[in-house]
Amino acid sequence: MKKCRGLVATTAAVTLLIGLSLTARAAVTMSLGDTTTYSGDPSGHWDCTVGGSSIVAGENVGVYQFNFSSGHSVWGVCISPQGWVDYNPHAYDVLPLASTSPLNSPAWNNGGLGIAAQILNTYLPTALNAPSGRQQDAGWALTAAIYGALFQGAQVTITDPTVQSYYTTFTHNYTGIGSPVGYVVRPDPYTTWHNDNGSGQYYGQQFLVPVPEPSTIVAGIGAFGLLLFGAGVRSKRSA
Repeated sequence: MKKCRGLVATTAAVTLLIGLSLTARAAVTMSLGDTTTYSGDPSGHWDCTVGGSSIVAGENVGVYQFNFSSGHSVWGVCISPQGWVDYNPHAYDVLPLASTSPLNSPAWNNGGLGIAAQILNTYLPTALNAPSGRQQDAGWALTAAIYGALFQGAQVTITDPTVQSYYTTFTHNYTGIGSPVGYVVRPDPYTTWHNDNGSGQYYGQQFLVPVPEPSTIVAGIGAFGLLLFGAGVRSKRSA
């Protein structure tokens, strides 16, 4: 996430939901959970610039937890650097990869969203199982790999050797999982989405998170009869 202002956290996370097949949008209610174990200010560890401007410096970046009104939780990564999110429950639309587009973020590479989904699906477990003292390094590296693949003109610079080691792993081979599938979770509405107690209006952010195993899906999302999520995935920066 980006900077936190009281309960407000700007989140640079887009949530890719991988593995489940929806052909139209569904709605969920979710809120931020853990935004510190696998994320933090990456200053002095790594940076990602687009067009000469940093999109991570001074922000809280990495893998984040999201909690659903059903009681389930997931983890994911943010890919909307200029948006905002707070810790309160909000409505989100769940969109197939092919039905989404950049929101409050730099332009995406052609095919970049599919590659980002592959990276997240393949290496999220590695990040979540990082040893104590290395969780933030792993979360930063996974985010860096996703940003480098997704954003047009992204320049990733890593100065921390542990982050570099994870980054090398996360960018080594993510092509063995078949055709990329998944979802983007987008706030609804995403225009003037957050009022910050009347002091201003901001745009929301999209999040990328994997879909849980089928056994964890519970009936209950409108006509779809689905409640997405149950197993763990984490999210990236909160802006």
